Amino acid sequence: MIWLPASGHDGHGPAHWMVPHVRPHHRPLPGELSVSKIETAIQVRGQLATTEMVLTFKNPTRVNLEGKALLPVPVDATLKSFSMEGGSGTTEAKLLPREEARRIYDEIVRSLKDPAILEFAGLGAVKTGVFPVPAGKEVRLRLVYEELLVAEGDRLDFALPRSEAMTRGGPAWSLSLDWKDARGIGTLYSPSHEIALKRHSAKRVSFKLEGEINPGSLQVSVLTKTAGKAVASVLSHAEQGDEGYFLMLVSPPAPPEDIPRLKREVTLVIDRSGSMAGEKLKQARAAAVQVLAGLDDGELFNLMVYHEAIESFAPKPVALNEKTRAQAHSFLQKFRVSGGTNIHGALTAALSQPREKGFMPMVLFLTDGLPTIGETSEKVIRASIAKLNDGKRRIFTFGVGVDVNTPLLSRLADDSRAVATYVLPREDVELKVAGVFRRLSGPVLSEPRLEVVGDPTRISDMLPSRLPDFYEQDQIVILGRYHGNEALKFSLQGRGHSGSQTFTIDFQPKAGKRNNFIPRLWATRKIAVLSEALRDLGADSAMQGLTGTATGASDPRFRELVDEIVSGVFKTPG
Repeated sequence: MIWLPASGHDGHGPAHWMVPHVRPHHRPLPGELSVSKIETAIQVRGQLATTEMVLTFKNPTRVNLEGKALLPVPVDATLKSFSMEGGSGTTEAKLLPREEARRIYDEIVRSLKDPAILEFAGLGAVKTGVFPVPAGKEVRLRLVYEELLVAEGDRLDFALPRSEAMTRGGPAWSLSLDWKDARGIGTLYSPSHEIALKRHSAKRVSFKLEGEINPGSLQVSVLTKTAGKAVASVLSHAEQGDEGYFLMLVSPPAPPEDIPRLKREVTLVIDRSGSMAGEKLKQARAAAVQVLAGLDDGELFNLMVYHEAIESFAPKPVALNEKTRAQAHSFLQKFRVSGGTNIHGALTAALSQPREKGFMPMVLFLTDGLPTIGETSEKVIRASIAKLNDGKRRIFTFGVGVDVNTPLLSRLADDSRAVATYVLPREDVELKVAGVFRRLSGPVLSEPRLEVVGDPTRISDMLPSRLPDFYEQDQIVILGRYHGNEALKFSLQGRGHSGSQTFTIDFQPKAGKRNNFIPRLWATRKIAVLSEALRDLGADSAMQGLTGTATGASDPRFRELVDEIVSGVFKTPG
């Protein structure tokens, strides 16, 4: 936040300018007015976005103060309403065009020598004022503005301007978004913030951010849904010449309603080592009960619990019915925790079970720690499990707590085209299981491949290099680099419910650096891929923050990966 003496005087105390989106050049002094809280609620209906902001002004002094604020807003925004709560004075609000807003931004930069405000160059602004802010009191300003979102094919983008430069000591933020579209919503993706998306229906989604919210503008993209087809959209960020980075959002097709669902064979494998005592065990049992409740009678299931040894509910998956369901619940309540963690042995037992034709096989593997019994080498475990998994069972991994071996669990899931899920202490395990369970109906597009139609050299460094299976309501994010400004065409191929399917995705690179988050996202994923390669080589944890057997820095393979991270990724523009 920036505090600036403003022209004019109310007779009761000094007036202050405030730009709540920007970091303070100093902390507010005891005699200064401040914004202590900003509550933002965004509602999107079709292409109309309505943003409501409530700013809480705090006056710690013994005199009345005049408050003024400059709020960056999109250029095409329309001010709908403005009101004051908690005061008896007057309010004013004026929507400034881009040129006048830029002039004021420049004046603030010259006064404070803080270029952070120039992040909003190119935006409009709302100039507001309120008097009085009573001595020792708070006043709430409620601002509502609207904007019409521009559609780019099947994609709509929304941005809430906030500064990248915000630091601790500024106002407390809360953000909520509720998005509804009559066409249906394929996916909602935020490249700027980690969100927990709640899907109310096929046409409405929402999320909320509170507490420690990352700085920077909130950016959201939504793909509207078209029945029976995959929906995709590509964003670009130009760099030097005719080269740049792209981000592709893909929403898979919904499964046809008239095709019967394939029956499932689910084996749930639960860690019963000593570290699982207490809340973790409760979370594991709750997850198991929820999985059983989600299966239909006649589908196959098995339960395994493991420490150094493995104990099975049945020699092989059995049909779910009233009797076996009751027996399974009893089995879950009887086992106790003790001993070490034999991850390799448990996975081997689960994957060695005979397969029943006509059923889709999968494993839900739950653990809270590192392999400590039997085979403990991550590389050997992965290679052994990949070789053993000739039945192509999807391995959905659950990590419980904060001490899990996340690289191993993530790689085991990725290798089998499944997903890894992590449950933190006191987190609602039922919500996590529900997010995974929708995938247990099987992929709507399996073993997908994305290829360039025509010249394959136009695209490079695409991540992930191998796409995961596409499940209903999934969002698939693909990043890469493009070469040349001419239009491109992608071919997305895979196996759907009715056999082989192919979808075409058009991409026209655009000039300009509007989407400067794309290179950063690409670099983050690239570093993760290279770090995994270092881990597989047994990079020295003291040197790279990785675990594994020490490998000499003179190893040319090690040196090549490190050089690629330092010279190729950390210097990524944007």
